[in-house]
Amino acid sequence: MKVAYCILPFLLLALVATPVSAWASVSTTGEWVLTDQNHFIRNGTGSGRAEWKQDLSAFNGYWFMLNNVTVINYRDWWDFETSNTLWIRLNISTAAGRALVVTKLQGGTSLFGLLNTFHVSVGASSNATSWEQVPITTPTFVAYGIEVTGWNPEEFQLYVIPQSNQTRLVWIWNVNGKNVAYAVYCPVVLDGASEITLEYVHEGKGYFEGYVSDSFTLPSLPPYEDFRTGMAGWMSEVLGIDLSQAAAILTSIVVLFFAVVRMTIPLLGAIVFFWIMDTIFTAVTTGEVRLIGDMFLRIYEVLMAIWRTLVLIIQTIWDLITFWS
Repeated sequence: MKVAYCILPFLLLALVATPVSAWASVSTTGEWVLTDQNHFIRNGTGSGRAEWKQDLSAFNGYWFMLNNVTVINYRDWWDFETSNTLWIRLNISTAAGRALVVTKLQGGTSLFGLLNTFHVSVGASSNATSWEQVPITTPTFVAYGIEVTGWNPEEFQLYVIPQSNQTRLVWIWNVNGKNVAYAVYCPVVLDGASEITLEYVHEGKGYFEGYVSDSFTLPSLPPYEDFRTGMAGWMSEVLGIDLSQAAAILTSIVVLFFAVVRMTIPLLGAIVFFWIMDTIFTAVTTGEVRLIGDMFLRIYEVLMAIWRTLVLIIQTIWDLITFWS
């Protein structure tokens, strides 16, 4: 009996120290391979939704981490473009107010598979009445050495930090060895008893797998840089526009242009070849030798126009270099 009394405190301590998840499954619909709250897999061309709920007597913050993400985009040979999308939705409702927090992971293909993309968009709102009304933005990390259009690191952390008069939300990515963050503020106080729902929603063609860690006890924020700081952030403030979004759009246009050029160059060569053969055949059958001379003159003019364009581009780049020197 004395031995039992000695062991009992250690058993109670072990029970208290054992992490217990209070997430309660609400519903799971659609196509899933695995729908655990901390590990999900979707695979195929259908859609699906999984929801969990948790009630707290007091909300003191929330931390969410998604890691080891695997994204594979699918397409049939006739698809010009496809999408492979996963939403992570957090609805925090208290007596003082409510916040809707969205993280959107979207893969996809375009130009019949020439482009294979992946990016993350984030957003939050305190007055949206539906998920579609939550404004989202896509952070870009070109300044940190990431030059692939529309790509964000797959691993990220989300901090929901209640403050006295608002709620701060911070997404943090590790980009080339640096923690880079995107932060927004919701004009809502999340305090007191709360009901939290967590949703994973997917659609499109592809494979998604990820592992989740979360806690309602906030860990310390790691040191990080705001992706809008520096010259780009200063110009964004002066001009009143988000240069990161403008850079993302410009980069997408450039990539699309070169993809089109890459796809059309083989066709262009074939078109020029058949044009030359048609001109020679027409000149021979009609006796108009002048047609062959006109053909070579046009080829010369095109080559000279290309050469002048290249010289102009090089001159412009050189002027920019000498201007800053």
